Amino acid sequence: MEKVAPMSLTNARNDAICTRQLAFFVAFFLPVGKLLELPSLLAHYAGSDLLIAAFLGTVAEFLAFLFLVLFCKRTGETPLSFVKLRLGKLACGILVGIYTLFLLLFSALPILDLERFSHAAFSDTAPSFFVFTPFFFFSAFVCTKGLKGLGRSADLTPVLFLLPTLALLIMSVGQADFSRLLPVMEKPITISLKAALKTAPYFSAAVP
Repeated sequence: MEKVAPMSLTNARNDAICTRQLAFFVAFFLPVGKLLELPSLLAHYAGSDLLIAAFLGTVAEFLAFLFLVLFCKRTGETPLSFVKLRLGKLACGILVGIYTLFLLLFSALPILDLERFSHAAFSDTAPSFFVFTPFFFFSAFVCTKGLKGLGRSADLTPVLFLLPTLALLIMSVGQADFSRLLPVMEKPITISLKAALKTAPYFSAAVP
């Protein structure tokens, strides 16, 4: 007689998603903020010195990532488990609260910017039906197949996202006006620092 897996076990399997698939999802969403939204914000805050502000933000993100990697490598634990074992559950709870607040704030700002960007880029040029219908199909797919099916789609579609992204980059190089990046250091370095600070949520991908 064939054994039937318990419903809870089946749901757990359908909701399973591996690290590789999660990394693919992050790779899908990062170019939207890094390549479409971030340059316009840096140009608004720093002008022709936007590359300096981008460099400062990238260095800060790399240092945060390097710190986390070295910390986990030397201790063999995550920061949360390290604090829980040595300082107790209360300190770990406080750190979790701070981390949750950090994620909410640093996620909300790019999402709001993306909403305004999408409204300006698509709502005036394409019918809302064609813009939002894919999201409804996407939500229905996740509800019926679970996160496991969503993770499998992430394994199968990287090339479909990679090729259009490369095509956009290649086409943008031919139409770019690099004279807008001159003169360099036209403004005080404090302007670039403020621009990097105002766009810090876009340089926080390494922390989560």
